Amino acid sequence: ERRFAEHRLHTDRVIADAAAHAEAEAFRRVEELFTPRFDDLSAYIDKKVAPIVADAEANAARFEDASAAIRGEIRQQGSDLSDRLLSVSAQLPVLGARMKDLEEATKQLKQAGVELQEALTRARDELS
Repeated sequence: ERRFAEHRLHTDRVIADAAAHAEAEAFRRVEELFTPRFDDLSAYIDKKVAPIVADAEANAARFEDASAAIRGEIRQQGSDLSDRLLSVSAQLPVLGARMKDLEEATKQLKQAGVELQEALTRARDELS
């Protein structure tokens, strides 16, 4: 029985060692078979992705340039609008005074028209 137990332990060790060796060999073989494919796939992906990344970077740079130009244009237009509004605001009192003067001149012209009409009526009556 003891020999049988020793034999069984020895066999179990041999089987365990063989299984460990077979597992290590299987992993080595998988690595051997797939590493070149993974490398090829990685190179293929890098080759395909590189132009996409370059385009994205170029587009980002163009976007930044366009964005900066638009911001500059908006600032300039805002400044121009502000200057125009200040100019109009400064002219409002002058325009208000002119409007009052024009209203007075219009009243005077109407009154002169009425007086002229009355004078013409008197002159016609005197001539008749």
